[in-house]
Amino acid sequence: MEVRRRKVDVLKASKNGYESGPPSRQSSRPSSRASSRTRNKHSSSSLSLSGLTMTDNKSKPSATSQATSKTPYLHIKPVHTCCSTSMLSRDYDGSNPSFKGFKNIGMIILIVGNLRLAFENYLKYGISNPFFDPKISPSEWQLTGLLIVVAYAHIFMAYAIESAAKLLFLSSKHHYAAVGLLHTMNTLSSISLLSYVVYYYLPNPVAGTMVEFVAVILSLKLASYALTNSDLRKAAIHAQKLDKSHDDEHEKESGSSSSSSDETDTLVEADVIPAYYAQLPYPQNVTLSNLLYFWFAPTLVYQPVYPKTERIRAKHVVRNLFELVSLCMLIQFLIFQYAYPIMQSCLSLFFQPKLDYANISERLMKLASVSMMVWLIGFYAFFQNGLNLIAELTCFGNRTFYQQWWNSRSIGQYWTLWNKPVNQYFRHHVYVPLLARGMSRFNASVVVFFFSAVIHELLVGIPTHNIIGAAFFGMMAQVPLIMATENLQHINSSLGPFLGNCAFWFTFFLGQPTCAFLYYLAYNYKQNQ
Repeated sequence: MEVRRRKVDVLKASKNGYESGPPSRQSSRPSSRASSRTRNKHSSSSLSLSGLTMTDNKSKPSATSQATSKTPYLHIKPVHTCCSTSMLSRDYDGSNPSFKGFKNIGMIILIVGNLRLAFENYLKYGISNPFFDPKISPSEWQLTGLLIVVAYAHIFMAYAIESAAKLLFLSSKHHYAAVGLLHTMNTLSSISLLSYVVYYYLPNPVAGTMVEFVAVILSLKLASYALTNSDLRKAAIHAQKLDKSHDDEHEKESGSSSSSSDETDTLVEADVIPAYYAQLPYPQNVTLSNLLYFWFAPTLVYQPVYPKTERIRAKHVVRNLFELVSLCMLIQFLIFQYAYPIMQSCLSLFFQPKLDYANISERLMKLASVSMMVWLIGFYAFFQNGLNLIAELTCFGNRTFYQQWWNSRSIGQYWTLWNKPVNQYFRHHVYVPLLARGMSRFNASVVVFFFSAVIHELLVGIPTHNIIGAAFFGMMAQVPLIMATENLQHINSSLGPFLGNCAFWFTFFLGQPTCAFLYYLAYNYKQNQ
C-alpha cells in the first residue's frame, strides 16, 4: 500500500507540475528517489525519439523539452499542424532547394565510369609508350625546314611590296593598283605553294600538320597586313587632300571662315584615322621590325600599335611552358592509349561484308568521350598556355583569347566566344566590310563560314592527303544549326538557354569525333591501296 501511495503521489506531482509549473521543493522531498527515477526514464525516452537533437546537459533546455520531460504522455504531441508541399513538386513555394548532392553523385558516377573504362583499356591493351615517335624521316625534316624558310620569304616579300607603296606615297604618286595585285599574289601563293608541297611531297601527317598550320596563319596575317596598310594609306591621302584644300581656302577666304574650315578638317581627319595610331602614323609603321612583331604576336589582325606590358615575367613563362609541355604529353597519351585502339577496332568493322551499325555506334560513342577530353585539354593547352606564353614573350597586352564559351546559349554564341583571334579577324576583315557594301547579316555570315570551312578543310585534309569535304560541310552545317538554336531562345526565359547549351554540347560531342574518324578511315583506306 505504501508503494502504491507513493506512485499516486508522483503522478499527481508530475501532473500538477505540467499544468501549473514546476513543483515546490517541499512537495518533491517525500518522493525524491521516485521523481529522479521518473525523470531519468523520461529523459532517455526523449533522446531515443527519431528527429530530436541531443544537446549538452549543461545547456539550458527549451520550453518544449521541459514540457516533454515532465509529461508522461509523449505520443499525443501534434506533428501535422499546417499544409505544405513536397520540395520537388512544381507548386512548391518555399525557398529554392539546393541540388549540390545530386551534382556530387553525378561527378562520382562520371569518375567511376571513366575509371572503369581506364581499367578495361589497361587489361586489354596495357600501357602504351608515353614518348610519341612521329616517325618523320630526315628528308621530311629537311623539307619541313625548307618550307618554314619559304614562309619567311613571303613575309619579307610583303615588306618589300609595302616599302614600294611607301615610296609612292612619299613621292605623291598615288598609283596603288599594282600594290594590291602584288599583295594578293603573295598571299595566295603562300597558302597554295605550301599546301601543294605538303599534299604531294610530305607524306607524314604530323609534319604536314605543322607546315599547313604555319601556311594558314601566314596567309591570314599577310592579308590583314595588306588590307590594314591599304586603308591607312588611303586615310593618309585623304588627310593630305584635306590639308591642301584647307590651304587653298585659306588664301581666298577670311580668317573667320578659315578657322571654321580648320575645325571641320580636324574633325574629319579624326574620324578617318584612329587616335590610337597617332604615336605611329602611316608610313612610319612600315618597318621590318614592326612586321616581324606582328608575325610573332598572338593575333591575326594587324595594327601599327598594340597594347604592351612593361616587362617579361619569367615566372609566368616557366609556368605556362611547363603546363604546355605536360598537357601535350597527356594529350599524346590519351590519343595513343584510348583513341587509337578504339579507331582501330572500329576500322575493322567497316571492312566487313555487312556493316554492324550497333557496334559502330557504340565505338563512336566511346570515341566521343575520349575526343571530348582531348579537345578540352587541347583548348586549355593552346589558348591558355600557348598563346599566353607567346604573349608574355612578346609583351602583348590584350590577352582575351577566349570568353565563357562553355556557357553558350546557342551555337552562334559559341563561335563568337571560343576563339577570339579568329572571330576578330573575320569580323574585322570580312563581316563588317561586307555589311558596309550593303550585304545582309545572314549572307555575310554565310560568307564568313564559307571561308572558315575552307580553312578547316585545308588544316585537316591537306596533311592527311584526303580532301573528302567532311570538315568543310561540317562547318557549313553550322549555319542552319545556328538558326535552329537561336529560335530556341524564344521558348522560355530559362528553358531556351538551357536547350541551346545542350544542343551546342550534343552536336559538338558527336560531330567532332565522327569527322575525325572519317578522315582516319579515308587515310587508312588510301594507305592500304
